[in-house]
Amino acid sequence: MKSWWNSLGIQLKLQIIIQLVLIAVLIPTQLWIERHFREEILMAAESRARITADGVINGMNMLMLNGIIGNPESRALYISKMGVSEGIKELRVIRSEQVQQQFGPGLPQEQPMDEIDRRVMANAKAEFHRIYDKDVPELRAVVPFLVSTNFRGTNCLDCHDAQAGTANGAASITLDLKADYENLDRTSALLWSGQAVLQLILFLLIGRFTHSITRPLENLQTTMSALQKEEDLARYVGTMQPLKVAGADEIGQLSSTFNRMVKTLQQQMVSLRISEEMQQRYLTLEREEQARLLALLAVMNVGVLFVSKENKILHVNPTFFSIWRISSKTILEGRDVTDIPGYLSHLLANDKSSAQHLLEMPETTDLYLADKRVVVQTCYVVRDVEAQVVGHLWLYEDVTHARRTPERLLHLAESDALTGLCNRYRFTSELERSLMEAGRNRTKVALVSFGIDDLSYINDTFGPAAGDRVLTGVADIVDKKTRSNELFCRLRGDEFAVLIRNATEKDAKGLAQRIKDDLSRLDFEFGGEKFKVTASIGLAIFPDHGKSEKELITHADAEISLSRRSGNNSQ
Repeated sequence: MKSWWNSLGIQLKLQIIIQLVLIAVLIPTQLWIERHFREEILMAAESRARITADGVINGMNMLMLNGIIGNPESRALYISKMGVSEGIKELRVIRSEQVQQQFGPGLPQEQPMDEIDRRVMANAKAEFHRIYDKDVPELRAVVPFLVSTNFRGTNCLDCHDAQAGTANGAASITLDLKADYENLDRTSALLWSGQAVLQLILFLLIGRFTHSITRPLENLQTTMSALQKEEDLARYVGTMQPLKVAGADEIGQLSSTFNRMVKTLQQQMVSLRISEEMQQRYLTLEREEQARLLALLAVMNVGVLFVSKENKILHVNPTFFSIWRISSKTILEGRDVTDIPGYLSHLLANDKSSAQHLLEMPETTDLYLADKRVVVQTCYVVRDVEAQVVGHLWLYEDVTHARRTPERLLHLAESDALTGLCNRYRFTSELERSLMEAGRNRTKVALVSFGIDDLSYINDTFGPAAGDRVLTGVADIVDKKTRSNELFCRLRGDEFAVLIRNATEKDAKGLAQRIKDDLSRLDFEFGGEKFKVTASIGLAIFPDHGKSEKELITHADAEISLSRRSGNNSQ
């Protein structure tokens, strides 16, 4: 289409453009006129329907005043006479539910027939629908009869048990619009025929007008064509004769400008050759530099995503594909940057909102991936030598190993190697923090300590492995019963402790009883000999038994020692 248009002459282009403008004005105008006539037909039909409905209700009112409205034959005769009016295909009077209850259901044709009837009776609002019956256009109108205290001198409430403003009936009228639309179609055919003749006449007149304007341009066009086809442009320009300037109008000025252009064109050709040689040299250097840069990016351990200011992906390196688990065969260069979240959402903990806003996050952001890796995203704005933004650079570095090493060391420092419970260091830290919070909030903290009895005997008799079984068994059964506000720790050797925040003495005693009950069900067998686990338990409440960590632990240890001496243990 474009090549065809470019092959046309100026005269024909002007003729086509002017013709299209006229068509764009005249045809929509004619279409608007037709649409206006069709709307007028529908509005006139709606008006006829309302007038017919008004006549029906007047007639029904007269039947009521004459006392014969209760006669079904009189109503049917009246409706049949009204229905033979010109343009009326069907006329029905519909009884509302209130009228049926008060005066009886009436004739079958006086019942609501479809959803339109029922909707109008319920809403008391007229509805008009354009329909087709065997391709014959029709207008279906359902107009309600509203209950009024003064309907042309008559109070409807004297006869009807209904509320004012509700519908006690309706007229369903179907109008045949075939004749109206046939007249419109004939008129439209005449208008379109006239439109075609008018366009043909205008086309011929426009052609004569544009030819008189474009004739002086033919000589200039011939010269330009010859210049375009010449292979040795510099030689041709040197031998070209100046164009004759016909006058001082726009075309004459164009010819003069062309002559001046020819005089300077040869000088421009020389400058162009020099510029091309320099450009080729710079292009070679740029390609070499680009190759070195791409090689450097390919071996980096940092994922690189470079995006232009038009949000098009310019480059991604192999590490980017590796970090985000994207197939290396995927082609991302040239695609819109908004496509990137679709490749990353499966790794962002299935959080689609995070994926959608990934590239809108702050300059440096930690990303916690679904596969437990941690990736640091860093964004840089790229500017040219004039400080204008030319794009954005995102860097992605997998720091999972670097992050997990200190986390692992912290876990080892705070955990008991045998049982996996918090160790004394973690217990002391949590106890100090809990005491500070309880002091500020005026709450209590409970400490329940217990030691395994006879553990040294088991170690000495059956070996350390047997003692370790007892310790891990006790840790496992008590840890399973630990609640959310309780911290279970192994302090040393055979001694354990449970820290309860926001606790009372009743809570501490309840926990001690749970520990006794749990340990009573725990037994071991070593060398054919069965052992029941017993423990000595001590309680300490902040601030009742002490206001510092040392005072609470000392009080609990004292109770453990007292329990062991008195034999009051979990057994």
